Amino acid sequence: MAILAIMLRFLVLVVSFSFFGSLIKAQSLSGKVSDNRGNPVTAATVTVQTFKKFTFTDEEGFFLIDLTHDSLP
Repeated sequence: MAILAIMLRFLVLVVSFSFFGSLIKAQSLSGKVSDNRGNPVTAATVTVQTFKKFTFTDEEGFFLIDLTHDSLP
């Protein structure tokens, strides 16, 4: 019975590390670009120089950039 409990705890530990590891890699940056009056800025370029990634804002000023560790230079 004790061996079964130890094996079950080990399994839970391994699954937990697998789950949290995938969360760490799933990073992104999102936001909204607006002018000084609060109006959305369409087609603005948003750049993250460290990752050498860029994107453009949509019609409502929103953007989303995927920043995984694999995309580091």
